[in-house]
Amino acid sequence: MDTPDVLAWRDGYIEALDQTVLPHQVRVHRITTVDQLVDAITTLAVRGAPVLGVAGAFGVALAVRQGGREGWDQARLDAEVKRIADARPTAVNLRREVSAVASRIPEGRAAVEAAALAVAGTAVRASEQISTRGAARSRRPA
Repeated sequence: MDTPDVLAWRDGYIEALDQTVLPHQVRVHRITTVDQLVDAITTLAVRGAPVLGVAGAFGVALAVRQGGREGWDQARLDAEVKRIADARPTAVNLRREVSAVASRIPEGRAAVEAAALAVAGTAVRASEQISTRGAARSRRPA
């Protein structure tokens, strides 16, 4: 069986591994709206500092897409982006990455999506480095 990504941007929507059912089940959510993303964050289906940061980044891209489809004005878009940032009040990574990607909104959808993907890439590289170093350290004799 292929292992799904913990979180992925799939050209207009978010795929998120539901962390509440692990390790007994593998369930993937297809998140297409800000409401669904906020629900996934608040119910802990999406959790963990780096993952929350990426979810926030992808959430801004999702909000821009949804706003375009539904004809949101700037005030509504700003309110929806704030809802994403506020979904987990103590999540520093979430708020930080939402803010960083939201700053690209004036540059258009492509810039927002590129910024969100860059956030994801940075998080993956950092996690891989931590894993590599931790594995090397755990192999050392005591």
